[in-house]
Amino acid sequence: MRIGMVAWSFYPRVGGSVTTVMQLSKSLVENGIEVDIVAPLLQKDIYKIKGLNLDKRIKIHWVISSFARSYSDFYSRGIFFLKMTIKIRTMSRYVDVFHAHDFNISLLSAIIGTNKAVISVFGADPLFEAFNYKRKSYINYEEFLKNRIIIILQKIINAAIFIISGNRLTVISLNKYLNKIIERYHGGQVVNIPAGINLDLYRSNRIGERKTKSILVVARFMPWKEIGKAIEIFMKVKRFNKEAEMILIGGGLMQRHYIAKYKNAEGLRFIGDMDCQKTIEYYKKADIFLITSQYETFGITVIEAMAAGLAVVASDLHVFHDRLTDDINCYLVSGGDVSVFADRILSVLNNASIRGKFINNSLNIVENYNIDRICGSYISLYNKLSKL
Repeated sequence: MRIGMVAWSFYPRVGGSVTTVMQLSKSLVENGIEVDIVAPLLQKDIYKIKGLNLDKRIKIHWVISSFARSYSDFYSRGIFFLKMTIKIRTMSRYVDVFHAHDFNISLLSAIIGTNKAVISVFGADPLFEAFNYKRKSYINYEEFLKNRIIIILQKIINAAIFIISGNRLTVISLNKYLNKIIERYHGGQVVNIPAGINLDLYRSNRIGERKTKSILVVARFMPWKEIGKAIEIFMKVKRFNKEAEMILIGGGLMQRHYIAKYKNAEGLRFIGDMDCQKTIEYYKKADIFLITSQYETFGITVIEAMAAGLAVVASDLHVFHDRLTDDINCYLVSGGDVSVFADRILSVLNNASIRGKFINNSLNIVENYNIDRICGSYISLYNKLSKL
């Protein structure tokens, strides 16, 4: 069987979806599935390919453009969309199922470019991210979903997807809490398969206690990630624990804003985008993983932190409840209160038994997200769809 992965977010870019595409693809080829990946690439980024440690068993079809200015503006997305659609049309002759790793450009390219079965991962609400593009503040997601204009647009998208794809499209819900949201965009088949990771890559053999306690944040610097709040929390923690440090990994539209605002803050380290392997090393060295985001559709960084043996302190979001239980393997904070977040972090830092309980429970739970188990679910789905 041959699968065409359509990956809007891919090397040399970074992020959770990039990690998922590569780790899932590698697991698939190890199980005898041929994998071809379609991915966009700016002309100016071609030199970066040489430094990528890509599995030679996976065939990469780079869609290169010298006219596109970035991976994020709408003009450039339009160019890549057209080129990816053409590439998929060519590949459709020998690919059995196309697997789009987002519910956006990848999905549109796939359902227009092929008449084969298409799988699309609902990794983010496309309208929510589009409406908050380049904003420094964001609309509360619950309020966003109630907006009449949004509801009308969702119905239009739903109808358009059905007209173009018919019954060929299966949407992957990463979390059961997303199913009702997905129904707004897609009236067809929805299958629940969570994201997975290669747990062996994240396992850490920490020896003894370090004097410096590191709080790790890995996120896109977008408004709903509440990076500013994470920094405020750290500053409160720092008053009571002088040895604490915070490492923030990621890029995004607001990265420069935060770096300029907090460049002189003691104990803060801003690290730009880096590939999965380098990011894993920071997971292994940290003590606490902090998530202040007020909107997520899954949060692969949660299982990365759990697998690396970090104690997690996170916003109390429904999409985390399949993995995180307050006071069992983490602390969940409702309402985003900075003082409560800081108190929870200090409790973890100052109490080794709490930290140990959280870590041990998380290590047991995260086994459910082993990439080989997730891969098996996808192979079963591919076999079913390829016979339709």
